[in-house]
Amino acid sequence: MESKEKHEFGSVRISVFAVLGFIGFSTYIGAFLLFFGLVPDACATDAITAQEIRFLLGASLVLSFIVFYYTAFLLIKANGVPLFIVAAIGLLSAALFLTNMLPSVIVVAVVCTGIGLAGLSLLWFCFVYSLSRKSVFMFVSACMALGVFISLIGEHLLSLAARVQAGTLFLVALCTIAFLFWFNFKAYKPSLVANKESDKRSRIPLTAAIMLAFNYFIFGYALSFASGENLRQICLIVVLGACLIMFFDFSNKKFLSERTVAPFTIPVTTFGLLPLFVFGGFGKALAVCVLAVMFALYFTLGLSALAESARLSHLSLTRIFSKARIIDYAGFALGIVAGQYLSTLVQGEGLQAMQFSIGLVVLYLLISAICHRVRYPENKLQEDDQSKGAKNLWRRRCKAVCEQFSLSGRQQEVLMLIAQGRNARYIEEALTVSSSTAQTHIRNIYRKTGVHSRQELLNLIEKTKLYGEE
Repeated sequence: MESKEKHEFGSVRISVFAVLGFIGFSTYIGAFLLFFGLVPDACATDAITAQEIRFLLGASLVLSFIVFYYTAFLLIKANGVPLFIVAAIGLLSAALFLTNMLPSVIVVAVVCTGIGLAGLSLLWFCFVYSLSRKSVFMFVSACMALGVFISLIGEHLLSLAARVQAGTLFLVALCTIAFLFWFNFKAYKPSLVANKESDKRSRIPLTAAIMLAFNYFIFGYALSFASGENLRQICLIVVLGACLIMFFDFSNKKFLSERTVAPFTIPVTTFGLLPLFVFGGFGKALAVCVLAVMFALYFTLGLSALAESARLSHLSLTRIFSKARIIDYAGFALGIVAGQYLSTLVQGEGLQAMQFSIGLVVLYLLISAICHRVRYPENKLQEDDQSKGAKNLWRRRCKAVCEQFSLSGRQQEVLMLIAQGRNARYIEEALTVSSSTAQTHIRNIYRKTGVHSRQELLNLIEKTKLYGEE
């Protein structure tokens, strides 16, 4: 059953389920940040260090998503019940892990907690997917802001209180998504798409996969140096401000997008990597904050774009989400290892640490140069394939514009014809409508999309960037 109580926020309709989703997803983000931030430091023992806990959590996420990737069809066919079971086991394991009741099995408890977080994240992605394209960017950025704020509160609590908070947030996130699925299952259940069928329509280019992995590698690398209480709190405050800026940007003109951010990614990330061991104190804090903001920005844009791509191309949600997260968290776990190794070098020979850090920057620049290089077809067959791909991409962009601006079914048909270069007379004949009706549809499309001419509409379609594009 669905609530009839809906309110307006700008041009986005807000329902009771959306409010519950906002609370639940925010608590999940808060729990996730605490489990990778404060909790490892609070739960570290002589048997296991904080960095080892973070690595185990990251590695368990990778293994979980590998399993989810190969069982994607079965998970949806079972109505997501296995994911709820996995999340519940993760919650119980988190209780053992956070209270340190059984120190002898802490490694198993940490791994099971990571598996539970993976299942819970997949369930929440199903909810994000159900949102309209217009609201998903606002929703994710707002949840990021609240989740960061919640984790920031945990940073000021005593160790035991912070661990209780992390477990409570995990519980609230799980109970909320269970409530949403129970009372509005049809809205959040993903479509049943065969794995092979989804793979045919979903290809993450190798260069894009490398860049995704390296971005998360840098986050894990930076997290290794943000373990200090004061530095972590400063990072969270800066990221909170960045999330609020994203929210207000998405709710208004939406300047921020993958296309507008892409030119600044390489120089800003390089700026964040270099000062980690070239400077100390303020320089190091600034570097970690810059990398944290870049991660928050790309997480928000990436999650939103992934939901959009799955919607437009009719993909298997569990399949495409698991594939992306395998790449992400594999890079993240390796980043933690690299950061731990560099921390060891700092305690020994500082020169080696600086050399390692500079080498990492050079590697990042090299990978960026290769992955962003323009590739031209070498033969006619490749040109034909590229032409077909371009046409399919153009149609997907048109559909994205139609959904973004809530065009009616008839207006969508008119926009597709305009995008093909058809004039008003052709539209009259193709749709069997009068001249005035055709002109009315065109004017309404211009009004909804905020353009004033055919060329501006084509420019808008061309600028619409989809997930996976280089």
